[in-house]
Amino acid sequence: ELLCSALPADLSGRVLDMGCGWGAMTILTLAKCPGGEITMADVNERACGLSQQNAQKNGVAAKVLVSDGYEKILGSHYDLILQNPPIRAGKVVIYQMFADAATCLKEGGQLWLVIRKQQGAPSALTYLRTLYQQAEVVEKEAGYWIICCEKPLGQEEHT
Repeated sequence: ELLCSALPADLSGRVLDMGCGWGAMTILTLAKCPGGEITMADVNERACGLSQQNAQKNGVAAKVLVSDGYEKILGSHYDLILQNPPIRAGKVVIYQMFADAATCLKEGGQLWLVIRKQQGAPSALTYLRTLYQQAEVVEKEAGYWIICCEKPLGQEEHT
């Protein structure tokens, strides 16, 4: 909820909800991004099924993919990527997801994350700054950090 409330009011374009779970973040985000092209992805088939059902029940047109991280996403490019990283999967997994996100952003695109301070937000921010020209905490509340990343380093820009 904190991530969705922190997003800019003028969202548009192609949006990816990586690790969508049952789709709550996507549905909340669409209230700010009418007409956006939405993709939802999760490693869990059941979660993807629930995401599809919830999107339909709420009148949200979204593509839903079962994908282990960015496995089925690589090669696609987005204006906005939302991610609530699976912290329990470990740093190797989530740091790879951060790096893969950098390759999937269009020029001017942004990666928005929510991470709890106690679950590694400071070290994640340090790592994100090795991948992006800009990686900043835009909001903090009750131990949760909202981080926005822009301008991937060492990546060709995508349009």
